[in-house]
This record gives sequence, structure tokens and C-alpha cells, in this order.
Amino acid sequence: MVWTFSTSLYGGNGWSGGWVNTSTPLNNNGYLNGCLKIQSPSLTYQNINVVGNSLTYGYSDPSNPSIQCSASRSLPIQNTGIVYASIMINLPGSGGTENAPLIEFYNSATLQGYLGIGVVRNRYIESIIDYRTLNTYNGNHEVVNRNVNNFNLADMKLFLFQFNYNSNITRMWIDPNISTFDFNNPPYSVSLGFAWVFNTIKLSCMPGYSYDEITIFKST
Repeated sequence: MVWTFSTSLYGGNGWSGGWVNTSTPLNNNGYLNGCLKIQSPSLTYQNINVVGNSLTYGYSDPSNPSIQCSASRSLPIQNTGIVYASIMINLPGSGGTENAPLIEFYNSATLQGYLGIGVVRNRYIESIIDYRTLNTYNGNHEVVNRNVNNFNLADMKLFLFQFNYNSNITRMWIDPNISTFDFNNPPYSVSLGFAWVFNTIKLSCMPGYSYDEITIFKST
């Protein structure tokens, strides 16, 4: 199903509104209606109960191969306690620009940071980018967490973020075992010295990527 710009998509609980198609405009005359597609069936992942459909890149034009398709959704402000965010991403069989954003976190209209990913030597490399330091690092984003992960192209991955506002740290796990993961006492992961305050998330979809099961929740 092609997702048109006049349609907001709803589903799930606790959000402040529906998903909004925010894809790059083609020209001054309007926006690209076929940029994103809703596909069925949904993505699948071990120990996760998946319902509904998934979001995928839907634009195809040889003259514009890298049109960025995106969607955003608002939620109540996240700035206290310990908050988790999880997302399933199906990675394509070929790479893109290193640190290209996949999921972005905004405080209203201000970008706080994002998960960036690209391909280096036939392996994906992921980075958490603190966008707020843009002007501090000579015009470049601060790459605060950069790991070459030994996972292949065309893989399904589960990304789990923890924003700990009590300690002002962020952590991330890739492919945690959700059935045994202790959210109150999680396993070791590198602690980054910030916790983004956010009330909007944005998915940036490039050719070959698909998304599913975006969940934001607090640790009890």
C-alpha cells in the first residue's frame, strides 16, 4: 500500500498522534506520495509478538536513487526515570553513507541525536550521534559510540536503547534476548554521557530498509 501525504497512520497506545509522512519534497510543487509503503506481512523476530504491517522504502526512480523517505510520530515528553526504546530494522544487502540516520530523536522541532549506520568492508558499522554537539566539533557530529559489528548485510536486527535520566546516560544493545533481558538490571553496555529529552521520533528510510514494532516504555 502506497502511503500518501494526506494520510496519518495510527496504531498502538500512548502516542500523541499518528505517524506523519515527512519525506523529502521532490520540488516546489509538492511532495512524493509514493516514497513510503506499508507492507504485509510484518517483520518477524524471535521472542517478539509482532502484529500489523511494517514500513518500507517505496520510491524507485533511476534519476533520484537516494531520495530520503521519512515518517515521524509524537509522544509525551520523555525526560524522567529510565526509558527504553526498541525497534526492529531489516537491513538491506548493500550499504549507504556511513552514519546515515535511521532513527532520530527530537525535542519538538530540535534534533537531539540519532542512530547512524553504514557499510564498511562488507560489515555494518553503527554509531550513536549526539547532534547537539554539532557546533562544538568543527562542524562535524560527535560520534560517541562507534562499533564494527560482525553482522552480515541483509540482516534483521533489534536495536534497544536505554535513556537513563536519573544518571544522565544512554546505552544501546543490538539483538538482546528479550525473553531473558532484565530491564531493571540490564547487562553491560557502554554508557554514553547524555540522555536525550525527546517527544518525537523520526524514521529515515533509504532503499532496502524496513521498520517494525517501534516501542517506547519505562522501566518499572
